Amino acid sequence: MARALGRSGDVLDVVERAVTEGCRVVDADSGSVSVLDRPAGLVRVIVNVGDLSAHEEARPRDETYQLADFPKLSQVVGDLRAWTCSRYEDQPDPDELALLVDLGKGASLGAPVVVDGDLWGELYLTRHLDRPPFDDGDLAYVETLAAILAGGVSRSVRESRLTELANKDPLTGLANRRRLDQVAATMIASKADVVVVSIDVNDLKPVNDREGHDAGDRLLQAVGHALVSASESLPGSLAARTGGDEFCLIVPTADLSAVERSVQIFAAAVLHIPHPPGVSCGIASSRGSVASARLLFSAADRAMYTAKEHHQNGPNYVSVAVD
Repeated sequence: MARALGRSGDVLDVVERAVTEGCRVVDADSGSVSVLDRPAGLVRVIVNVGDLSAHEEARPRDETYQLADFPKLSQVVGDLRAWTCSRYEDQPDPDELALLVDLGKGASLGAPVVVDGDLWGELYLTRHLDRPPFDDGDLAYVETLAAILAGGVSRSVRESRLTELANKDPLTGLANRRRLDQVAATMIASKADVVVVSIDVNDLKPVNDREGHDAGDRLLQAVGHALVSASESLPGSLAARTGGDEFCLIVPTADLSAVERSVQIFAAAVLHIPHPPGVSCGIASSRGSVASARLLFSAADRAMYTAKEHHQNGPNYVSVAVD
């Protein structure tokens, strides 16, 4: 299992590999991993594998259980101890018994998954009615598996955070220049029509000088939020912050007029945020013929500077360049 979790992947991939391996090594018929949501008092199932019941999904969208309804789960939360249950016990836990009946299973086993010192979730395995219940050996083995899973989850989360840091602008949460260049290169290489919008916030420096850099940061965040709203109407688009007061939108589309409409809406929205200096926007379309992303970005920048020359503290001018 340690080898299985040694490969990189997102959290769901890591969890799915772990629970699949857990089922194999203790001869379970199905398994799941759930994440604890303490504030809501819920346990949310994120992965199911094996022989599932009719209402179970491999990666459920909304399979939750009330923590208070399952004393066995509360045991995991309170004592961080693994547990077993079987329909063949003299006095099985009634709530766990009801869950086994609902799942069509005869026995269950649960173990806490503790990530970086905190309870993260639970590894849960079951066997069919005609199978023997889990024993103390299974329990000890699964506790070890849960510890290995916790290590895999911790590593995956760290890698995800590092990837996010490498690809996101920390102030606005938009993509950064590195991510924009990657996406642009892929779009251009596909020979598809691509539209780039180069955006500059007008007169940011006076806002910083009058109100302070915190006000300037809030302005940039508001501009970023407005750009995301505009991009939502353009499928496949990516919004990025490329510099101090510079933003960019890249869209895989041949519909230049749709991009123009979205940019006009975005520019108008910026005028309604605090300290509204407005934005200057330049649009360039590849029409599937631009040899490189650099040429397309340069065309959009030239259009943006043309728009900026016409800025008179009022309407936001949008200049269109087709390269």
